[in-house]
Amino acid sequence: MRLHSALVRGVPFGLRTRDGRDFSVGGPDSALLPEGEDYVLLFDHAGHLTVLPLTAVTGLIEQDPDLHPMTV
Repeated sequence: MRLHSALVRGVPFGLRTRDGRDFSVGGPDSALLPEGEDYVLLFDHAGHLTVLPLTAVTGLIEQDPDLHPMTV
């Protein structure tokens, strides 16, 4: 799964949902993908928690090593 790969890589990325919202993931410490579950837990810099169903995620927006955004 691309989300798992993005978390393992440890670089910032974003998640886009089917309702058009974007969620920023600063790195592996700001998201948790529990094994066997159908959701991802996102933690923002203020400590707020968002539980995001994987069925709502339509896109993953990564950054390349040169910090230029690219959609995967």
